[in-house]
Amino acid sequence: MSRVASPPVPTAVPAVTEEDVDAVLAEFGGDARAAVRGLLNDLDTLARDHAASVSHGFVRGDLPRLLLPSRRAQIAEAGGTGSGR
Repeated sequence: MSRVASPPVPTAVPAVTEEDVDAVLAEFGGDARAAVRGLLNDLDTLARDHAASVSHGFVRGDLPRLLLPSRRAQIAEAGGTGSGR
């Protein structure tokens, strides 16, 4: 009986390169805090879009949500739990 060879494992390519980091910093004029703020806003938008597009019935409500601390506070003030789940 012969064994079938496993496919080669691809080498990991960094998801974010130094050029990517430089491009983001350049977009914000070199202001690192503004760059982080912009990226966090983008991440929050993507998380909200994802949460709105996934069927909670399909995942039986077991879908972790990413909530920034400021967003958790907004939810808590509105009467939600703000727990992120």
